[in-house]
Amino acid sequence: MKEPTPNDLEARPLFDGALTLLLPPNLKDASDIRPVPDTQELFVFPDESGRSILFEILEHVCAGEGEEAALRFHFSAQASDSDSTSSTVHSLSLTSSIPTASSTTASSPHPLPPAPLLEGTFEHPRKGLTDAILVLWRLPQHQVDCVLWFFCPRSQSPEEGSMQVVRAWAERARTGLVVRDRGLFVHS
Repeated sequence: MKEPTPNDLEARPLFDGALTLLLPPNLKDASDIRPVPDTQELFVFPDESGRSILFEILEHVCAGEGEEAALRFHFSAQASDSDSTSSTVHSLSLTSSIPTASSTTASSPHPLPPAPLLEGTFEHPRKGLTDAILVLWRLPQHQVDCVLWFFCPRSQSPEEGSMQVVRAWAERARTGLVVRDRGLFVHS
């Protein structure tokens, strides 16, 4: 099966359509296979590559410290949560724009500015090395961080070409998050 190009990415509804995000069209929703927490959307690829994409709505972290601190915090938290024995940050791509409160209504579509990203690697004792790309949209007015992960295990996708495709998807996805219903971010 041919890999989707960045131009093939499609707006995929997340959280019952409250958000849409540009993602590869051939993904399978992991919640059809296993339980996924309410604050996450997890997708797997139909091939045997072991690649996955995770979108999370998390508590806003590192308030006032900037994008790099927040990227590094979420990367470190993922390393800890996945029981990685080590993690390495390879590159950061920061932006100069931070989304601010908008005058749009709770139901009007609101595209977010391009998000910063971090590329790194996790090492796990059983799974080996996993390349990861983290894309981060910060929504301080809602006290949330929206985190998009692209995971690419080297043991199942060892060729560099696979990661080049994932990088291209991440670059395109970082410009494609649209908030359709801000009610998603209301704390109960």
